[in-house]
Amino acid sequence: LIPASGVVAVGGAGAAANVAPAFPVARTQVRFVGPAGAKIGWFVPGPAGSDGKPVLLPHQLDVPGRYNFLQASIYRLKLSDVPGRPGAFYPTLEVVPGNPKTEAFLSHNAIPVEFTEEDFDQVAAGNYITKVIYLPDPQYQTPAEGGVDTLVSTRLEPGQDPCAEAMKRGHILLVVRMGGIDLETVNTP
Repeated sequence: LIPASGVVAVGGAGAAANVAPAFPVARTQVRFVGPAGAKIGWFVPGPAGSDGKPVLLPHQLDVPGRYNFLQASIYRLKLSDVPGRPGAFYPTLEVVPGNPKTEAFLSHNAIPVEFTEEDFDQVAAGNYITKVIYLPDPQYQTPAEGGVDTLVSTRLEPGQDPCAEAMKRGHILLVVRMGGIDLETVNTP
């Protein structure tokens, strides 16, 4: 758990042109803070008329870097050129919709995401990790010891649900999940 210091189609044939969408399209700025020197890309829907397979946009950002991701969306990332780590990693980034408690924070802050050496070691050992970045309620807030880029991490016992724990402590902003899957394995569908 880490406290932080999709598109909905509306309309169609016959829809009124000036009707507001049921859900406003909002974005969350994510600041990838580490590992420095890595490259991040993500998968997007394939072009119209294609077989529907997602297409990888391989190098969208250098780390450190920022991007405004759509809320209520899950992105499959490709993390490559990680210093000291061969191959690539394919984490998912779930961007949770804002709510009245998070709107002001999200309109003025980027959410830091860091992939650490410990994360890569866990994946290399065959483990699956989940990081939940949340805005803590006042009773769980602590003074920022190392500045805005410093994330404070809470380890949970095996079997505990990090999303449920984060919801007890505040409001979820992002969920990052990473394991050992290789989405570009040769000769596989």
